[in-house]
Amino acid sequence: MWPRNLAAASSKALVFLNSEGGDLKAGIEIGRAIRLRGFATATPPGTLCASACALTWLAGSQRFLQPESNIGFHAAYRVVDGKASESGVANALVGAYLNQLGLPDYHRLRDVGTT
Repeated sequence: MWPRNLAAASSKALVFLNSEGGDLKAGIEIGRAIRLRGFATATPPGTLCASACALTWLAGSQRFLQPESNIGFHAAYRVVDGKASESGVANALVGAYLNQLGLPDYHRLRDVGTT
């Protein structure tokens, strides 16, 4: 019953997201396509949408998050020789994307972990 009620709350297509993350560029491009078409985004109950998925979720014309679901943000990074290090270039891409979405203050998000 949950998806049907949620779909009724949105006048456009509804994109359900559930991913631990992935490719930053792909997440941004999917988000741009969602925003361009005016689609809403949602996370099903009990799911995780993190990293690139979370950036995609932000693009929704309406964003739905169930209490049992989690959205996870972190700084962009790259792995070199098995070690992760923050990428200034990638984080600049994220900042530009957030500005395009009209969400410039989201740069203040911090990885607060879970309790």
